[in-house]
Amino acid sequence: MMSWRQISHLPIGAALRRGLDWWLGALASLLPERWRRLPLGWRRELRLIEQDDRLELVLVTGRERVALGSLTLADGKATSTSSSSQVLAAELKAILDQHSDPIDRTVLVIDPAKVLVRDFNLPGAALADPDAAAELEIDRLTPFRAEDVLFAVRPALLASHEPGAAPSGKGAGGELPFRLVLTPKARLAPLFSAFEQAGLRLDLVDLAGLRAPSSRLCPSLAPNNGRWRVAAALAGLALLALSVWLPLHQRAGLAAAKEDEAQRLAPQAAKVAALVRAASAIAERDQWLIAEKRDRLTVLGLLDEVSRAMPDDAFVLQFTQTGERLDLTGYAEKAARLVALLGKAPHLGEPRFTAPVTPDQRLGRERYSLELRVRTRDGEGEAADSRAVGAGSPQGEDRAGPKEGGGA
Repeated sequence: MMSWRQISHLPIGAALRRGLDWWLGALASLLPERWRRLPLGWRRELRLIEQDDRLELVLVTGRERVALGSLTLADGKATSTSSSSQVLAAELKAILDQHSDPIDRTVLVIDPAKVLVRDFNLPGAALADPDAAAELEIDRLTPFRAEDVLFAVRPALLASHEPGAAPSGKGAGGELPFRLVLTPKARLAPLFSAFEQAGLRLDLVDLAGLRAPSSRLCPSLAPNNGRWRVAAALAGLALLALSVWLPLHQRAGLAAAKEDEAQRLAPQAAKVAALVRAASAIAERDQWLIAEKRDRLTVLGLLDEVSRAMPDDAFVLQFTQTGERLDLTGYAEKAARLVALLGKAPHLGEPRFTAPVTPDQRLGRERYSLELRVRTRDGEGEAADSRAVGAGSPQGEDRAGPKEGGGA
């Protein structure tokens, strides 16, 4: 896959660059001066343009060009003496001090007349690193050694789009045409010395329109971006750590807040639980009372059942209910048959005499005292053989309880 740098050297890349520059330049006129650089990411570029015996300083912002000044180079180049380099550095620093605007990038533009151009072919694999491949060909193509020149190389596919250039295409054997531009280092050494003394750093060197990073061409003048890269890496790590720590911290804080709220509401929760238990106990008691009331016959119901079971010649003088125990006292022509009759009642059972039957000569009837057990509605289906049918038969323990009825 080709890199953006390689694509930018192709015809379509050049067209895209020209179109983008025009578009951004057109938008620039619509923005206030202080906003021009921020939204579009423009840079203030300082260009040091070598022209014959002068060095022009131009500040370029988008499509705007401002001339800052010019310096004279002796005999078309910076002199080799140390004093001349110091003078040039002082003049350069004086011009830059007059303009306080920040500079984002500094470019040295070499005079095209002092640049040597060579076209040659390289294998297609050289696109991966054309600089390294061209370095091996410099001593064959030029009278210079690679270490004695500043050079840059690019695919020559753009040559046909340059004025006066002959078309170039794919070479034989799958080779690609490249263009090599170079200039001797010795000619620029005094100028570089002046830049270094003035504290000026170069980002790019422009050789006949082909820009190469100063970190390769003149490392001593390249800006020291190492610490910025380290700072950016540390900032990235810090942001990554923060992005991991912040959600965890928020979750921990939320959990702590929930725990504090739970502790604060614990007494109220205990009170609510106690109220729930009390309400449950009341509900159970009410259900028990409802069940008891449903299962037990009322006094009037028992009296009605006794009246229906007795014969017409018998009557009750006293009717007393104590819990599940019912006591009857009265008169009947034949008291002995009351045991059998009352024992057949649906909710009465275990009838027995509690006192001897005594005849009353005045009334012509027998006086009786009977005791019966009141059965609940759930006991309606009990077997008949569980009922006591004889007076004086063995009985269970009497069950005491609150008196539910009185004498009748």
